[in-house]
Amino acid sequence: MKKIIILIGFSCVLFFLLKIISYYKDYQYFLTESNKILISGNQKEIKQMEEKFLSIINENKIIPNPWSSWYIERRGIFLSYLKEYKEYLKLLESIKNKNKDIDRELLICMLKEKLSLEYIPCYEDIYPKISNDYNDLNYWIVISALNKKELYKNKKYILDDNFLNVVEVFLSTPRTVFIEKTFPN
Repeated sequence: MKKIIILIGFSCVLFFLLKIISYYKDYQYFLTESNKILISGNQKEIKQMEEKFLSIINENKIIPNPWSSWYIERRGIFLSYLKEYKEYLKLLESIKNKNKDIDRELLICMLKEKLSLEYIPCYEDIYPKISNDYNDLNYWIVISALNKKELYKNKKYILDDNFLNVVEVFLSTPRTVFIEKTFPN
């Protein structure tokens, strides 16, 4: 009986290892192919790659795909490249609650701003999470969007001169220009 349990346990472990290895092969293949396609700029190939990503994600139902963040980032790159900002926003909002990532939440706010949707509450939700982090560009993006009073007086708390230069250039750029350069038409 003990041998049977050990054999079953070993079989399960082997099965899951083989499944993960097959995921890794998929991951390597599509990573290579997607880089080639992004460089080529062929929109038809980009759409086909997007469909392949979806099919691979949907095929692997037995264990969760360990590269879901990889998939999301790649899909976001494709959508951004195609200037499909509404789809990109939907993608980010669909995973927002699963992963409390400040950068992702900030990207959602910026996409809302680009699409002329209600964006101020979005930035207001992020502000308490990053307030007083003067050496983070996210802080400056958020307070500039909210037009906070401390926008210019908190520059004195920046520790690095190079970063201070970056912040000064950022603050001297009109908000609409910043959003347009981040998400071009």
